[in-house]
Amino acid sequence: MNKIALVHNGSGYIDELKDLLKKILIDSELITLKPGEDMSGFDAYVFSGRSSRSHVSLKEAFRAIELVLESPVLYICFGAEALNLYLGGTLRINSSFLKGDIAVDFKGSKYIDDGQYYFYASRHLNIGRLNFLSKPVGFSSYGVEAFEFKNSLALMFHPERSKAQGEKIVRSFLEKSLKAH
Repeated sequence: MNKIALVHNGSGYIDELKDLLKKILIDSELITLKPGEDMSGFDAYVFSGRSSRSHVSLKEAFRAIELVLESPVLYICFGAEALNLYLGGTLRINSSFLKGDIAVDFKGSKYIDDGQYYFYASRHLNIGRLNFLSKPVGFSSYGVEAFEFKNSLALMFHPERSKAQGEKIVRSFLEKSLKAH
C-alpha cells in the first residue's frame, strides 16, 4: 500500500482534488497535510493550487518543496508556480484572469502521450521564464502549461476540474511514479 500526501495550499477545489485522488488511489492511503506539517515517509506528494484568499505564502511553499525535491510530486497551479520560482524561473501576469478550458499540446512527456488535451485553468499568472532545470512538456497559447523536474510533474492548470483528461494525466503520473519509486 502506498502512502500519498496531499499538501493543501488553500485551493478552493480541494474537495474535487481529494475525490479524484481517492478514485485513482484505490489501494493507497491518502493523507491531507498543510505546508509545515511533517512530510516524511510518503511515497508521493500532490501539491494543490491556492485560492487568492489563502494565506499560504511562497516561503511556506518553498520549505515544503525543499523537503520533497527528490520525491515524486504532482504540482498543481500554485504548486507549479512555486516550484518554477523555487528553481529560479519567473512568472508573468496574464492580461486578464484566465478561467475555463484551454487546449494544451503535450510533447515529450514521460507521463502523458503526445497530443492535444483540454484542461481547466483558473489563474492570473503564467510562466514567464521556465527555470533551467526543468523540461517543458505542455504548451498553450499562454506559454508553458506543464513541465517536468526530476521525478515530478508540474501543471499550471487544474486536472481535478478537467474531467476525463484530468483524471488521465493524474492517473498516469501516479501509476508511473509509484511503479518507479
